[in-house]
Amino acid sequence: MPADEKESKVSFSHVPSLDGLRAIAVLLVMFYHLELLVPGLRMVAPGGFLGVDVFFVLSGFLITSILLKEYSQTARISLSGFYLRRTLRLVPAFWLFLIVLYLGGDLLLPVKEAAIIYSENNFLYSLTYLMNWHRGLGAVTGNLNHTWSLAIEEQFYVIWSLLLFKAFGISMSRKQIAAGTACLIVILVIQRAVRTAGGTDIDVLYYSTDTRIDAILIGCLTSLIHCWKLIPPAALKSRMFDRITLASLIVGSGIVISFQHQDRLLYYGFLSIFSVSTAVSILWLVSRETSLVHKVLEIRGLRWIGQISYGLYLWHYVFYEFAKNAVPDTMIQVVLGIGLAFGVSVLSFYFLEQPILRLKTFSLKHLRVKPAHQSPSR
Repeated sequence: MPADEKESKVSFSHVPSLDGLRAIAVLLVMFYHLELLVPGLRMVAPGGFLGVDVFFVLSGFLITSILLKEYSQTARISLSGFYLRRTLRLVPAFWLFLIVLYLGGDLLLPVKEAAIIYSENNFLYSLTYLMNWHRGLGAVTGNLNHTWSLAIEEQFYVIWSLLLFKAFGISMSRKQIAAGTACLIVILVIQRAVRTAGGTDIDVLYYSTDTRIDAILIGCLTSLIHCWKLIPPAALKSRMFDRITLASLIVGSGIVISFQHQDRLLYYGFLSIFSVSTAVSILWLVSRETSLVHKVLEIRGLRWIGQISYGLYLWHYVFYEFAKNAVPDTMIQVVLGIGLAFGVSVLSFYFLEQPILRLKTFSLKHLRVKPAHQSPSR
């Protein structure tokens, strides 16, 4: 273990305000998809799809923080323990969604939409976390389309945990790991811009792992900075950083209200700028114990939405489609679609995800793998 690894232990615990941030992310996505029921609504915030990028940055931050804490405490990273935690957290609710849709797609969806999900091996690509590549190559995926982001995250979890495992194994210093991560982000952003200029199809740019994981890596780098104190804590609590955070929020909000995902200009760097603005906000939140922003993000209802956000992400579009086909009145469609999404997400969280989380803790203790304290990640 290099000398700089011995100087300070990594301390990381649940940050309630990040639940509120996760709620904002899923509400952005749900609002964006309400276009299905209320045509034209999307123009209020055409970049609502960027809620997915908030999820990406958050995921990279939380997963890396958990791995760093484990290494700090045990001088090792248990890949088997990490993969088990991820599997128990994400797979059960996802499989429930796929099973219900596979068995009941004809009842939940219009005939045309049901036919789409059963075609082109769409269920197989979702199940194997390859939907992003399938969609990027032009497949019509219908109500399984949103599983593309889950595929990218799962692919990334495997790659990143192995990279960290290797980096610690060859005794790279903290600054070397952070610098290497930053360089990788820059390379990915540049290659996406080059491919954009070269006329690469928008679907390929939007759905491919190599053109989207820079957002998750930005979250990972944010974790390295925070957990290893690569930027002095005093600097992160300064008024200057307050101003930087406010400026980044303004820029990020401007991107949300300015860009649609089909806008080619977005892929020249604005996607990454938005991810950086999200990362700066996370760094600001975790660097302070309390503020008015913390109090807002920690409102009980908002935190609760953040906790059930995984289910909301999985189910909302299917129930929007169901509501559109079930009743003619637009307002009733909206209430029914959102209500069903929340209802099923609550059932999934309390009767499937929470019991599985308890099983996760038991399994890790049985395997003598110390469970990492974390908030439910999407």
